[in-house]
Amino acid sequence: MTEILLKDFPLLPQLDNEKHPYGSCNMTCVAMCLRFLGKSRSPAYAAKYPQLEDELQQRTEDNGWDRHDPQAMKRVAELYGVKDELLIVFGKDAIATAITKTIAHLKAGLPAITHTYLTQSGHIVCLSGVRLDSAGNPVQWHITDPYGEFYPDGYEKNYGGDPNLGKYWLSHSTFTRLILADGQYWVHLIK
Repeated sequence: MTEILLKDFPLLPQLDNEKHPYGSCNMTCVAMCLRFLGKSRSPAYAAKYPQLEDELQQRTEDNGWDRHDPQAMKRVAELYGVKDELLIVFGKDAIATAITKTIAHLKAGLPAITHTYLTQSGHIVCLSGVRLDSAGNPVQWHITDPYGEFYPDGYEKNYGGDPNLGKYWLSHSTFTRLILADGQYWVHLIK
């Protein structure tokens, strides 16, 4: 088995965000990727918002973007000088191709953000690693989850006390079931 894991990928808990703590998984994931890539904050916003996650949320609001829209995530990330290749695909073959691109992206040492149904209403997490079998097929995905750690019977929530609560491996079968609940897969390949 081959393991690809982004060394020192940060975990930021969303539950300590000033803005929308129970609905800011999206901006928290963007913040984790920006921090990992060493991107600087906007001085004007940083002066008002101690956390990057809240800064991103405010910039989204100031531009009139819907924080629930993957295009808004892409736009706000790109304000900080990264490229966000957003893939939104439908169907088994298209999803397999997008997963292959996601694996190649992780192999290049770069993070990804994806939508899941780890919660009933949907939840956004970072992909920070993958384990592959000898044929190169995904067996497990390393999740960096701003809400906490997922279990089939619910979440152990991360209120910021445990620096690793929210970093876990999820089997490929569970991952695909939880990302494909609505028949589509969308992923942000951040570089």
